[in-house]
Amino acid sequence: MSLQILGPYEGSALNFVNFSGKTLAERYTGLNHWSLLREEQNLWPYGMTHDNRRPLNFGTQDYLGFSNNDVVIKSLKDFLEKNHVIHSAGSPTLTGRTIWTDELENKLAAILKQKTCLLFPSGWMACFGAVAGLTNAKDTLVLDALSHNCLQVASKFSSQNIFKYNHNDMSHLNEILEKCRQMDDRNGLFVITETLFSMNSDAPDLRRMMELVHKYDAILIIDTAHDLGVIGEKGLGLLETIDIQYEKNMVICGAFSKVFGTNGGFVAGPEEIRKQLTIMSPTYIFSTGTSPIQCHVASKSIDLVYSEVGLKLRRNLKELVDFTVSCFHKNGFTINGKPTQIVPVLIGHERIARMIFKKVFEQGLLVNLVEFPAVPKGKAIFRFQLMATHRKEEIAEAIEMMKEARIMVEKERVEMID
Repeated sequence: MSLQILGPYEGSALNFVNFSGKTLAERYTGLNHWSLLREEQNLWPYGMTHDNRRPLNFGTQDYLGFSNNDVVIKSLKDFLEKNHVIHSAGSPTLTGRTIWTDELENKLAAILKQKTCLLFPSGWMACFGAVAGLTNAKDTLVLDALSHNCLQVASKFSSQNIFKYNHNDMSHLNEILEKCRQMDDRNGLFVITETLFSMNSDAPDLRRMMELVHKYDAILIIDTAHDLGVIGEKGLGLLETIDIQYEKNMVICGAFSKVFGTNGGFVAGPEEIRKQLTIMSPTYIFSTGTSPIQCHVASKSIDLVYSEVGLKLRRNLKELVDFTVSCFHKNGFTINGKPTQIVPVLIGHERIARMIFKKVFEQGLLVNLVEFPAVPKGKAIFRFQLMATHRKEEIAEAIEMMKEARIMVEKERVEMID
């Protein structure tokens, strides 16, 4: 199929990865033409511009609703009236740190039972910065095959000694670590993973992973973006399954954008990593420091998360998760992973997923269509994301809209074949 005649329901980004040409127009004409056709048909899910409608929103990662929390918003107003400052205006390695930077770092370190913590402008930059700043070309990096883009890009930036183990497969991880230590018993051996994989809604066996880290004198870098603050009685997510205060070779990365009401990220761990990251992490050195506004919102949200308010919200969210999964199953949908606030609804073929997406979007439902390259080709999903502030009636209405859209799409396909 020629790139020039791909219709909006056909193809994927895979069709346009081998672009070439000497001018910008020549290099990207095929993708731009295809994306324009998709935009015209309400089939373009990337960087969507919203109109004045008030859609049912199941596409947000604001899992506890703090970006619209009255207590957080009022506290920010009071903060600005008192301090009259909104910008850090410098690299954190130089002059871009403030008193609020220190306060938030100390608060996070205490919650995570770590000796130190550094703030980054975003979660992506924190994870990239941890890998890029703590590893070098002599080290060996072993990643979960489905590790987030920030972890994979940082690994390629740092070293050519990269291995991937099958997703959440501890036996395969053991095999690779054993071989890596046989090849190099002197340099760093890093295991890189996540606590909750957002496209699959699943998690590794962290206890077993730590056993392997100890066995092979490895170092763990773990991304907690999607479960820290939102899962577990203590709000520590998967970290609740291990004694984090006793782990000396573990680095914890995270993001504020999922639970803590603002952009930003952090890297926490033993004291030994602090100076290293301060002068060796490119996303720390060459970025403007986290703003006082980000620090305040994250700090206030953290206070709520780790209080009775947060515990109540987590328990309510867990109830909504169970209700949602049950509703999807009753309506004939296939759900990937374990029950969490991220509900991956498997559709499969991109054409079918796009047709369903078009219909529910036009009806006023906002839900994320995820296709290649974020998931394998032919494995398109809807990432149905819950907030603790959702109501069961809204969830039931959204799933009914998706069910009706799927029925209409199946009917249209049959009519096309006939």
